[in-house]
Amino acid sequence: SVQAYIGLSPPSYSVDFEPGLKKDFSFQFLTDAGKKLNVVVEGDLAKYVTASEETITGTTGVTFSLHLPRSIDVPGPHLIFISAVQPVDPKRQGLALYGVIKGRIVVNVPYPGKYVEASLTTENAKAGSSVPYLLRLQNLGSDIVAAKPQIDIFDASNKSVDTLYLEATPLEPSKKREYEGKFNSDGYLPGRYRATAVIEYGGRNPAVVSSLFRIGELSMHIVNYSDYFARDTINRFDITVESQWNDPLESVYAEVSIPDYGIKFTTPSVTLDGFGNAILTGYFDTRAIQEDSFRAIITVNYAEKKTEKSVILHFKGVINYVLIALVLGIVLLALLLLWL
Repeated sequence: SVQAYIGLSPPSYSVDFEPGLKKDFSFQFLTDAGKKLNVVVEGDLAKYVTASEETITGTTGVTFSLHLPRSIDVPGPHLIFISAVQPVDPKRQGLALYGVIKGRIVVNVPYPGKYVEASLTTENAKAGSSVPYLLRLQNLGSDIVAAKPQIDIFDASNKSVDTLYLEATPLEPSKKREYEGKFNSDGYLPGRYRATAVIEYGGRNPAVVSSLFRIGELSMHIVNYSDYFARDTINRFDITVESQWNDPLESVYAEVSIPDYGIKFTTPSVTLDGFGNAILTGYFDTRAIQEDSFRAIITVNYAEKKTEKSVILHFKGVINYVLIALVLGIVLLALLLLWL
């Protein structure tokens, strides 16, 4: 028995609860010709669904009829799963895998009284430019509410830096409202920020949602670098960099110099996404370096700008196994004498 390919279209439907609601939903099952599949309905509301077909062969459309009761006690989304399952062959020996994919019918049952859910998204932006935001509200309660949203902006130290007051709006049960706009970041220092939307609607507690965003500047951070190397050989030198700019940066590369020994080398260039990071890698020869520690200057080049950092590098310590064995021998001898 060969496992059947099973596809489903569309993947899901959503419907708001109404007492005694009757509604049909059509799903198209896509599968290999000649393969027999059993149609399955699952979920806590499965008993309220009737399928037009119990078994299908090949690509077939099936209608699922939903007839809801007068009331449902548990509020919130209820999931009805729709699938077509390849039956198990009882004559087949050993372990077999059988295809199954599930669609969904989501029944949204309102919460008693007043209940609003919200979501907030923001985008990163350059310093001084506008920050896009999108606030979505949905009334999932059984009562009409008057939603009054505001968005508070906080910096990385949790200090409030701005507040946006949005238009109040009435929301009927199951209805949605979107607030899409931009706020000006003039006066914001480059860094990380948090936008928190607080929506008063007359419920016991307001709806509160947050979203993080960054204000960027055209600069580069040297996050990390290799600092221990082997003597008298070719060594790899890794430099981790992070862009502080919202847009992609092309041709980012590093130059490293060890001025006391006249050593210089350059890494290949890379392209960084907005606020992206990368490892720049170069190689150098340590045969001319005598000291255990030595100074190097890392210069990262990008968009006709440079970020420079002076660092102290070191050679890896050589483990003297003879000395370690001698010390251990002395310790053991002392313990033996003490015991005697």
